Amino acid sequence: MIQGVICWARPAMAPALAIVLAALLAPPALADGDPCEAEVREHLARMNIDPGDVRSISVAARVRSRRGGSSVSGYDAWVSLGSCRGSIVMRLGRQCRIEDVYGKGDCKVPEQ
Repeated sequence: MIQGVICWARPAMAPALAIVLAALLAPPALADGDPCEAEVREHLARMNIDPGDVRSISVAARVRSRRGGSSVSGYDAWVSLGSCRGSIVMRLGRQCRIEDVYGKGDCKVPEQ
């Protein structure tokens, strides 16, 4: 179908049309990396977790499917630390507000 669109366009317009189609088909780029990553890092600091101990942060959207489509209902952040086996997991709302924090495996949430 895309080839058909380009064939119907004037040859001079083909490069511009290809750029527009690529932009429309590409996934949206995130300006600051993962959504909510800044809030996760701030919360780790409030928990007195050393930033040097953080090996990785992975943020995944929780998607709610409905008859009319789907929408993001919040996010789950998995924080891998060098000091334990497992993860610190943060459940965040749609606006990146921390709703719950718990440890998996050997990783424990520090007492505050």
